[in-house]
Amino acid sequence: QERLIPAEGFDRDDLRFVERRSRDYRDACVRWLGERIAQGNAHTMYVVGCLCREGHTLPADPARAAALFERAIERGHPLAMIALALS
Repeated sequence: QERLIPAEGFDRDDLRFVERRSRDYRDACVRWLGERIAQGNAHTMYVVGCLCREGHTLPADPARAAALFERAIERGHPLAMIALALS
């Protein structure tokens, strides 16, 4: 099994910084998506519904996914109808 060695000058504090920044970035993205949903963006509802259905990036939540797909359908998003049917 190969062991990864950090590059010269890259220590554990740097790794913790990268991990923290990644978490901050993810949280910022989730907030941004939530704002788009609150504004009624049907495509964002569809995309977040897919993420919730599959459990990618967000925790798997089929009920939330279905609710987002239904809201997107009400706003005329064609792929949301297919996604809801396949859920």
